[in-house]
Amino acid sequence: LTDLRKYYSANAPYNTSVLAHDKAAAMFGVRPWKPLTINYVFNYLKSGWDRDYYKSPSSNYEVDEKSYRHYVLATYKKGNFKASPYFFYNNFKKDYSYAAVGKPNQFKEKKNYTTGIDVQNHNQFGDFRLLYGATYIYEKQDEDNETVSGSSSKGYSISHTIWDNKRSQGSLFAQGEFKATQNLTLTAGVRLAAVWPDKDKFEDTYEVVPQVQGLYRLNQNNSIYANVGRGFKAPTFGQLYIDRDKWEPNPDLEPEHGWTYELGWKTDQDRFSATIAAFYMDFKDKLSSKWQENLQAYQYVNMDKFSSAGVQIKTRLNFTDSLSLHLNGYAADPKEESGGVETQAGAKYQISPGLFYDDGVFSAGVYAELVVDRERGLPDYTNVHLNAGYLITKWMKLKVQVDNLLDDKDQVIYGNMTPGNPTIYATYDPGLWIMAGVEVYFDLL
Repeated sequence: LTDLRKYYSANAPYNTSVLAHDKAAAMFGVRPWKPLTINYVFNYLKSGWDRDYYKSPSSNYEVDEKSYRHYVLATYKKGNFKASPYFFYNNFKKDYSYAAVGKPNQFKEKKNYTTGIDVQNHNQFGDFRLLYGATYIYEKQDEDNETVSGSSSKGYSISHTIWDNKRSQGSLFAQGEFKATQNLTLTAGVRLAAVWPDKDKFEDTYEVVPQVQGLYRLNQNNSIYANVGRGFKAPTFGQLYIDRDKWEPNPDLEPEHGWTYELGWKTDQDRFSATIAAFYMDFKDKLSSKWQENLQAYQYVNMDKFSSAGVQIKTRLNFTDSLSLHLNGYAADPKEESGGVETQAGAKYQISPGLFYDDGVFSAGVYAELVVDRERGLPDYTNVHLNAGYLITKWMKLKVQVDNLLDDKDQVIYGNMTPGNPTIYATYDPGLWIMAGVEVYFDLL
């Protein structure tokens, strides 16, 4: 896959191509006794990419990447009680090799550990239903970044940056649902969220996150609803400690928080269903990537303000029991502000039509993504996808998937193409991509 990411710079323009990759995955589950299920997932990926500088071929380099991921999930469910402990481990390593004669190779290795548990229960008291529970997550990241500096004339030196980060997150939550009348249902909930980072670096964070919703049935087929909720999200380890080409870490990020408001209408007819909703979001400290002139790199930062208002729609029309037409989309005006400068934060319009067929044996679908008036000067985006499957037996299925059906290689997936921006870059869609194979289901019990 060539010419996927282009960096337009007067001094050092370059292109990035993706190397061939190998991928393997396995999953199995077992139920040693009725209330308990244990699942294990393994993923292996070997890939890479090369960087070609048009004006300076001696600056070219190649990166080989390997990733091993292990995920274990146990679920205990008895009655209304459910507990789900889990463990995740990821080992990710990158090896760099350079075209420059005599320049030492370098590597970067990251090890992520995440473990946690989710516990919840619910009780019914007449017309009142109570859901309550708790979550706990422990995260740890060990990272060793090796950097080569210098030149062939003055000599090279190798330095190491060691990251050893850890934190815990937890929450207590309760949600009550009350059927006030035959047609009116009220829901109210609250979550106490907490983030306990490395105490040598940062202070603990606590946030009360409430949410209230009302649903009123106008008649058998139509209802209206309204909800107001508090949003709270801690930055990910990737946002805090990302350290790669043209990206710098920012360990001083704060959690983002704000309010969301929604008013909507739902209908469910014999063959037609739809949801139309107006929404408004008002956040502070929302996380976003920003070019930092002093670092000559991108960095995640907390924006001063973020807001978005608009309308979203989701519809489905069933022509027959097997054939249906879907139409989803939104129109919005997302804005973010940093340092007194307001910019567009996302695409203003998106629509996704799709036609799907499924008779239980043969299935097929074609759908499109149309994104208009995008952020950072990005061009409008249209992509068409196709998928199909044929069930040979109950344990074997033929599958075909096609991405970018129109084979448009000039579509920009991500980037910054704002006129006058000194760091214009673009990541392009690779064009027509066809995948075909056989899916086999093993049930060993």
